[in-house]
Formats: sequence, C-alpha cells, structure tokens
Amino acid sequence: MEDTIQTPKNIDQLDAIIDNARVHKEQKASYIILSLLFPPFTIYLALFLSYRKKFLHVTLPAQLIFYSVITLVLNLLGLLPIQPPQQVTQLGLMVEPKINAQVTLWTVITTILALICLIVGYYFRNKAKKNGMLDSFSLWILFLFLNLLVYSVIFLMIKEASLLFGTIAPAINSGYQGL
Repeated sequence: MEDTIQTPKNIDQLDAIIDNARVHKEQKASYIILSLLFPPFTIYLALFLSYRKKFLHVTLPAQLIFYSVITLVLNLLGLLPIQPPQQVTQLGLMVEPKINAQVTLWTVITTILALICLIVGYYFRNKAKKNGMLDSFSLWILFLFLNLLVYSVIFLMIKEASLLFGTIAPAINSGYQGL
C-alpha cells in the first residue's frame, strides 16, 4: 500500500493540493444536499453521479453518517413522551396500544440501526481517508447499510402515519367541527 499523502515540492503543487481538497469538500456537500431533495430516489442519483466522478468512496460514508445522525436525533425526539393536546383528549380519542407499541418498537430498532450505521460510516470514512479509496466489497457494505437505514425509516414513517390516521379518523368520521 502506498501512502496517499503527497508532499508538495513547490508552491504550485501545494496550491493544487489545496484546490483539490476544496473541490472534494464542495462535491461531497453538493451530493449530500442533492440526496436530501426526495429520498430515496435522489440518494441513488447522488451516488450514481459521485460514482461517475470516481468520488463514491467519499460520498457513500458521508451520506451514511449524515443520515444516521439525522435518524438518531429524530428518533430520540420521537421517543420523548408527549402529552396529546387537550382538544384531542376531550373528544375521547385514544391511541391504540398495539399500534403505539409497534411504533415504539420500530423507533428503538431504527435507533439501534442508526447507531450501527454511524459506527460503520466512520470506520469506512477513516479507511477511505487512509487508503485513498475503498474496495468494492466495502462500498457494497456501505450501500447495504444505507439502504437498511433509509427503508427502516420509511417503514417507521408509515407506521407513525397509520397510528396518526387511526387516532384522528374517528374524530373526522364523527363530524366534529373543531378539526
């Protein structure tokens, strides 16, 4: 294995290394912003574009870390106990305990998966920095973890939507004018 750190021999080479590092940071940020537009489709588009630019070894770990942090924050906020609004409790609407338990279970599972993905993302990011690239097996592992995280979050959102709809639907069907 060769060392990826280049030693500049003159000012022009140093400027080229600095410009290259700046371009890499800008590209990584643009791919992450692109992936936020309409996930999961734009995630794949950003990964495809970074693959074509031979930048996938930087983009994939960064996306995994980014989505892991967002998932952790949102799930930890979702696990905080929140009292329903007084208007809802006056209507006698109750959350079905079975669905609420399923949502809580999926929130915990997704949180654990996000922690694992965060560790995997940092491991492979450091490996990519050290080697200057990642082998295809490492890229497939990162891609697998990113897909697991994204689709578990989507499934969790569907469970939360069904919980919300199951709670609000009786009030809508009762003809209550306050909603």
